[in-house]
Amino acid sequence: MSTAAISLLTGSVARQTLAVTDGTAQLLEDLQFSLNEGACMEAASTGRPVLVADLQEGNEVPRWPLFAAAMLERA
Repeated sequence: MSTAAISLLTGSVARQTLAVTDGTAQLLEDLQFSLNEGACMEAASTGRPVLVADLQEGNEVPRWPLFAAAMLERA
């Protein structure tokens, strides 16, 4: 399954999800915003795109331990 989301983060605490492909993408965005880690948060802090082929099989668990645990719990 492929999902995508586009979010806007500013220099302040303002965050807004602009578009999602489905409910899974919305859940991922909500988790990232509440846990402050994940691909969206990394892209915002580095200024570079972060593409993840497979959240369950990738190298993201060490990078985003809270987000990865929350994802596995909901999968």
